[in-house]
Amino acid sequence: MKRFICVVLSLCLLASLGALAESAFDFDATVVCIQPEYVTAAIGGTVSSVPVQAGQLIDAGDVVVSLSTTKIYAGANGTVTGVFCAPGDSISDIVGHYGALMYIEPDGKYTVAASTDNAYNLSENKYIHVGEQVWLSCADGTHTGEGFVTSVDGTNYNVEVTSGGFYMGETVSIYRSSSRTAKSRIGRGDIGRIANVAVSGPSEGGSVVFMHVGEGSEVKAGDLLIETLAGEFDARYCTGSDIVSTADGVVASVNAQAGGTINKGDVVATIYPTGNFQLEAQVNEMDLSALSVGTLVNIKFNWNEDDEDAHVYQGTVSRILYTPLESGGGEDTAIYPAYIDFDADDSIRLGMTATVRPAVAATVEEEDKAIEVDEAEEEDDAVEEPAAEEDHEAKGKHRAKE
Repeated sequence: MKRFICVVLSLCLLASLGALAESAFDFDATVVCIQPEYVTAAIGGTVSSVPVQAGQLIDAGDVVVSLSTTKIYAGANGTVTGVFCAPGDSISDIVGHYGALMYIEPDGKYTVAASTDNAYNLSENKYIHVGEQVWLSCADGTHTGEGFVTSVDGTNYNVEVTSGGFYMGETVSIYRSSSRTAKSRIGRGDIGRIANVAVSGPSEGGSVVFMHVGEGSEVKAGDLLIETLAGEFDARYCTGSDIVSTADGVVASVNAQAGGTINKGDVVATIYPTGNFQLEAQVNEMDLSALSVGTLVNIKFNWNEDDEDAHVYQGTVSRILYTPLESGGGEDTAIYPAYIDFDADDSIRLGMTATVRPAVAATVEEEDKAIEVDEAEEEDDAVEEPAAEEDHEAKGKHRAKE
């Protein structure tokens, strides 16, 4: 009797779940990214290299795009002095305020403003050549040195002193011969301080990116001093010439190429962050009743659909859009996207396809199995009852004979 009641209750439960079973459909779904990460340029410039490509796995901090910098070199041997700039600074602001980004104090500290008026009276001594080497001496010969002519203007010319010690304002004679003979004298002049060499950066401005020298650095002509980029950084926060990924993940697209130019704020790459995945299911309008926000679903990925022991993932419907994707088939039904949250492990990749089934379908299948077991037990009981009755009748006949 108890088994009979169990069967009846099971049939009632089956009937109550029947409607649900009929609405429990399988849905095709694809792995998509919940929220892409957009890598933007903090400053503009010319692209020197793009070391990544779409589909590549990268880590946060990996270089996505490198920009070509403008390099500024020393124009003289000397000592760096008056460094007014730092990485991130606007070139036009610094030069406008201080006159230069930095200065170089040349090794030759002195210059001579000279004239041929006191030259020895020979015609060749009246004609001075730019770049020619000259020798210097004070009146009593205690201070001597060497130099070269840097400019000529009529009878006036300038000499840059390359060696020797003199007093500021001291008068010196200038000679074409190292012997400093009177006949080789080409004029006289006064010792003055040579002007520092200003380092001003590109005429078009921009921002300082890298500093290769500091206050007091000894440099030679041609040494690299500063690197700059076009444009300006926000709040003068220097990010360098490399644009880097802000997340671990997969490169979805790159919007830059070597030799091209980018502007500040441009999106140079799109990254799909690792683990930031959802399933997007395509739901026919006729099947929408089987899903709602919060519905629990079972997920099986198609790459292992033939494996009966394959892992079945659990998920939850997080949203269903009200705008259809497309019209479906000849029935003219709309297709709606539904999004399902689930815990993706390392085996899950973007674009993978899966079959999604509302969890109620699994429940109905389990109930079916339970009913099948109950029915089998009932059949066994039916076989046992006739045998019991025959045994009872045999015992009665035996007592009657006694």
